[in-house]
Amino acid sequence: MQEKELTIEQALEVAISFQERGDVKSAENIYVQILNADSKCADAWHLYGLLAINAGDLQKAIEFINQAILIESKSSLFHSNLGEAYSRSGDCKKAIDSLLTAIKLDGKNQNAYFNIANIYKKVGDLKSAKIHFEKSIELKKNDIDALYNLANLYYEEGDFENAIKRYEAILRLDKNNYNATINLSNALSKIYKFEKSITLLNNAIELFGSEDKELYFNRANSYKSLFEYSKAIEDYKWAIKIDENFIDAHINLSFALLASGELAQGFREYEWRLKKDSSIKLEEFDSDIEKGRLFIYHEQGFGDTIMFSILLKKLREVNKNFIFLPQKELSFVLEVEEEIENIPNKDEYDKAIPLGSLPNILGIKSKEEIPLSRSIFFEKKSNLKVGLFWRGNPKFEHAQEKMIPLERFLDILEIEDIEFYSLQKDGGKEEIESLNLSKKIVDIGSKFQNFSDTKEAIKSLDIVVSIDSAVAHLAGYMGKKTILLLHKDCDWRWGYCENSSYWYESVEIIRQERYGEWSSVNESLKMKLKDYISS
Repeated sequence: MQEKELTIEQALEVAISFQERGDVKSAENIYVQILNADSKCADAWHLYGLLAINAGDLQKAIEFINQAILIESKSSLFHSNLGEAYSRSGDCKKAIDSLLTAIKLDGKNQNAYFNIANIYKKVGDLKSAKIHFEKSIELKKNDIDALYNLANLYYEEGDFENAIKRYEAILRLDKNNYNATINLSNALSKIYKFEKSITLLNNAIELFGSEDKELYFNRANSYKSLFEYSKAIEDYKWAIKIDENFIDAHINLSFALLASGELAQGFREYEWRLKKDSSIKLEEFDSDIEKGRLFIYHEQGFGDTIMFSILLKKLREVNKNFIFLPQKELSFVLEVEEEIENIPNKDEYDKAIPLGSLPNILGIKSKEEIPLSRSIFFEKKSNLKVGLFWRGNPKFEHAQEKMIPLERFLDILEIEDIEFYSLQKDGGKEEIESLNLSKKIVDIGSKFQNFSDTKEAIKSLDIVVSIDSAVAHLAGYMGKKTILLLHKDCDWRWGYCENSSYWYESVEIIRQERYGEWSSVNESLKMKLKDYISS
């Protein structure tokens, strides 16, 4: 060692001061000198390991800290930092083992609890992650990072009440915490507390300034969910003024405009959906569709394809020379001329247009311009056949809000002179059997292989009762008497407050009066069904 008069403890202090100032080379030189003088200096091995962690040399870090542990195996701090090195190297199992050892040696090692919680979250053990975040917070009540991570965990699991508690705790500690503010506003919206979300965002806009697009975007979403469309539209436009390429703001603006009946501007904004990923995305197109051969292709879900295909009738008035590519599952269901099964070669068409762009290209300005899918004549009967569809694919957006648990239909199933048939392709049979309803509902849906089977079944029924789904669109497209049970924050496609559809003449709409509450919908459904039975 160059400074002969320094003890090892003093040399360590000098090295640490260099390390804290970012003078890595000087710190490293001192650690090497210390270890040359005393290879059993556990603190030098450990601190040298920390230096290696910060430098990104994780293998060296693991080697050095393990050397420290061989000398001093009971140090919780050494095991904790070894866990950090293993974690950064991607070895989560060894990281967890090291951190558990650190906790066993010192039950108050808050950093070990925090780090192991993050690793448990990373490997998908969310239960253990929550337990260890809670312990970290117990040891350090003002640990904003632990609170934030725990809140996000609850949010991702859909436990919004617990998420809200943690976000609010963060804001009590730091009212200027931007991320907690944004996430709290989202969590409040998830449990339908839109007014509280708006109040929070009003304060945030004053606090963080008026040039934050996310704050206006979140507030607009809350206004939209309260059906205050003029305020929502104003906020979406303000967010777009801040960032003209804010794709989600343009898309949600289109939803607000369309739901409020401003179709021309709404369909123009709706084109921003093409900036996001879609199932099929071909070359850019222009609005000149009167000449040449057109290729119209699907780019959204089954329900959208069924609904927008109605506009092909209007397209035919402008240009009859087109071919249409729906999803293969719908190829035998839609009654469209020149339907194809695969993307054609480029020499087979002049212009490719996504189906959802037809309203804008055709210049649709009002509901009256949409060619309504006509209703089949419905006659009251003494014995009605009614098809039920009560839940969609759980992976789809808003699936939980749309679905109605089958047990909510128990009183409906008691109505005399009605035969009920399940149109559920997946899961319906099991749900019927679990509720002992096999004598009340005839399961036909579990035998369906495709939409053609669904279509044939609908033909044989008198009425279809469905949540917002492709089945509802298909029944409406076919002109079958359809009762649509609609959740409160419904899609723009069904309008704002109408009890009928401007796409399908045969569809009647029963809307939720309050978020998450289906009892009034069921009462209205019961009255409608009884009214359709001839006396």
